[in-house]
Order: sequence, then C-alpha cells, then structure tokens
Amino acid sequence: MLDVFICHSASDRGVAAAIAARLERGAEATIWLEECEMDAEHTVASAWDGGLSSGAILLLLAPEAVPERLSRERWESVLKHVEGNAVPPVGAVLVRDCPYPRLLERKHFFRWCDGAQETLRAVERWALRLHSEDA
Repeated sequence: MLDVFICHSASDRGVAAAIAARLERGAEATIWLEECEMDAEHTVASAWDGGLSSGAILLLLAPEAVPERLSRERWESVLKHVEGNAVPPVGAVLVRDCPYPRLLERKHFFRWCDGAQETLRAVERWALRLHSEDA
C-alpha cells in the first residue's frame, strides 16, 4: 500500500479530501493530511518534510499555503529534494494562482484549473505508477 502525505491549507480541505478519496479508492493509497495554518511560519514549504517517511508527498499550492514572498531559503530543503530526485517523490497541485518555485513544474505537477476530474485522474495515474515502481 502506498502512503501519500498531502500538505494543504485549511481553505483547501475540500480539494485535499477529493484527492484523498480518489487515491484511497483508485490507487489503494493510505492518506496522511497535514493542514498548514494561515501564517507565514507554517506553510507547505515548512511542513512538507513531515511526509519523508511516506511513499509520496503532494503539495497543494494556493496563496494560503505558500509564503507570499518566494525565497530560496524557505524552499531550500524541498527544492534540494526535488532536484536530487530523492525518495519519496514530491508532487504539486496548483490549486489557485500563487508564487511557487518553478522547479516544482519539472515533475509530477498538476493544475487544478485544468479541471477537477482531469487533475484527479492525473494524480491517480501518478500514484499508480509509484505502485508499479515499488513492485
């Protein structure tokens, strides 16, 4: 069974729940949700590492979950992880427009604005590929 750690803001509970339900049902995944508070200190850039023992990490990017000002220092650990293709893989869903490091677009990047159903299918396909890589 694949464990997926999802970081999201409180305002994106519905999106996180939809993704979680789809992955539990379609990819036989166990989901761990980490809700980021709406403050500058607890963002997806600071909370993502809570999922390092998971099979995958998914960051939900939205203004409430991403530092307003991009700084390499705030994103350093996640960017090094992504650049190094480290395990577990990190994916990102752009829920609403916000600043984020463009490096996140290199792999496993999804856009909620492309349509909820299409995004859910794409995230599920990603999780299923992770299952086959573990086999």
